[in-house]
Amino acid sequence: MRIARVVLGSLLLSSLAFAAHAEPITFTETLTGSSYYGPSAGVTEPITITGYGDTSNVVYSSAEDEYTLLLSSATVQMGSGPVETFTGGVEAFEADGFIAGFEQLSPLDVNIAAVDGFDDPFTNYALNSSISVTDGTQVPASYTLFNTTGGSFDFATFSTTATFSSTVPPAVPEPSSLVLLATGMLGITEGMRRKLRNSRAF
Repeated sequence: MRIARVVLGSLLLSSLAFAAHAEPITFTETLTGSSYYGPSAGVTEPITITGYGDTSNVVYSSAEDEYTLLLSSATVQMGSGPVETFTGGVEAFEADGFIAGFEQLSPLDVNIAAVDGFDDPFTNYALNSSISVTDGTQVPASYTLFNTTGGSFDFATFSTTATFSSTVPPAVPEPSSLVLLATGMLGITEGMRRKLRNSRAF
C-alpha cells in the first residue's frame, strides 16, 4: 500500500510539472510596405515584425474582450536589411476575435501593425497556440514613429493584406519532470517485483 502511494504521488507530481510548464511562443507579422526612415526609405519591400514571449504571461480583459501578452523582445526587419529591436515595451494582442497584432506600450501606446478580418478570423484564439491568418492590414497613420536600435521606424506605405502567425514549439519536458516520472516508473517496477516475489514464496 505504501509503495502504491509513493508511485501515485510521484506520477501526480510529474503530471503537475508537465501541466505547469510554460511554453515559449513566437509571433510574426509579415506585410509589404515602405518607411520614411532608414537606409531603404521609400523603397517598397517585405517588412517582418517578430515578437518573443511566454504563454504563461497571457492576460485577459473581459471588459475589452482582449488578450495581451507582454513580449520579452520585439524586432522589425525591412527587406534583407538588419534586424532591429524595438526599444519601447511591446505586447502581442488579440481583441474580439477580429484583430491581432503588435502594440507599443511606451513611449506611445499605439498599434504597430495588426491583421483584421470581418469574418472574425481570431475567434477562440488566446495568444497561447499556433495560428496563421492572412487578412486585412491595420497600421497607424504615417509619421507615427517607433524607436528601434537602428533608429526611427514608421509606415509610409503598406499592403492591403498581411499575415499574422504564432508558433509554439513542441513541449520539451523539464529535467525535474523527467526525474519525477522516472521515480514513479521505478516505484511501479519495484512494487511489481516484490509482489511477484511474495507470490512465489507461497
